[in-house]
Amino acid sequence: MGMKAVTSVPEPPRPVVICGPSGVGKGTLIGKLMKDFLDKFGFSVSHTTRAPRIREIDGVHYHFASRPVMEQEIKEGKFLESAEVHGNLYGTSWAAVEAVADAGKICILDIDVQGAQAVKKSALKATYIFIKPPAPEVKELERRLRGRDTETEEQIQKRLRNAKQELERAKDTTLFDHILVNANLDQAYEELKVLLGLGSSAASTHCNGTAKHRMMLSPTSHFFEIAGSAWSSRLLPKTKWGASDFVKWMYTPVRERDTYKQSRIGGRSRHVWEWIFCNYEVEWAIP
Repeated sequence: MGMKAVTSVPEPPRPVVICGPSGVGKGTLIGKLMKDFLDKFGFSVSHTTRAPRIREIDGVHYHFASRPVMEQEIKEGKFLESAEVHGNLYGTSWAAVEAVADAGKICILDIDVQGAQAVKKSALKATYIFIKPPAPEVKELERRLRGRDTETEEQIQKRLRNAKQELERAKDTTLFDHILVNANLDQAYEELKVLLGLGSSAASTHCNGTAKHRMMLSPTSHFFEIAGSAWSSRLLPKTKWGASDFVKWMYTPVRERDTYKQSRIGGRSRHVWEWIFCNYEVEWAIP
C-alpha cells in the first residue's frame, strides 16, 4: 500500500474577465470598481489597431499600435488572446497581465467573447462575468449607442450585428461563471461587487481557494500517461511546458525551481505562473 504526501498551496487571486457588447456599460462599471478599489484591482490595458477616440490616452485606455506591429507580436506569442473586431485587431498582451500581477493586484480583463474563449483555453484560471442589457436587449443597446453620439450609422449597425453574436455566445453555460444584467448602473455595480466578494454578504470565492499538490519520490508510468494527456493539453502550447518539464520542476530543489521555471517559460512573471501552477491537482502514490 502506497503512501501519499499532501501539501496544500493557497491559490493566488484569480484574474477577472469581464465581457459584454458595446454600449452595455462594462467600461463604466470597471471604472467605478477601479476608483473604489484601486489598491485591490489592476486593469489590463489592451492593444488595438483602431484609431484613438476623443479623450482616449495611449497606454491608459488602450495601447494603440499599427497593424503590422501587432500582427508580428501576435505571431511571436506575446499575446494571451487576440481577435479582430469591427475590422480592427484587439488583444491582451502577456506583459499587460504580468504588470498587474507583479503589482500584487487582481487583474481585470475587459475583452470580447472571442477573447474570453481564448483565455479559457489557456492555462490561466479566471472568473468570467458577462454583462448584458435588459430586454429587449438589442434595442436597448441601440438606444445607448446612439446616445453616445460617437459613431457613424455604419459603425452603429456593425456594433449591433456583433452584439447579437456576443449575446448568443454568452448563452454558453461552460464559458461564463456569472451573467449580470445592467438595467440600472448603481444596482448593477452593487451586484458586481457581490460577485467579486466585495459586498457585505459575499465571500471572496473568485480569488480564494486551495489547490493540493500530491508529491512522491519517484513517478510511475501511470503518472506519465495521465500527465501527457491532461497537463500537456492544458498548459499553453507556446510556453513549450509539457508533462516532462513539470516533473523535472517538481524534482528540482525548491531554491532552484524559479530558475528552472524561468528558463523554460521565457521569463514569464512569477505571479502569472502561480495562477497556473496553483490551479491544478495532480495525484500519484509512492510505490
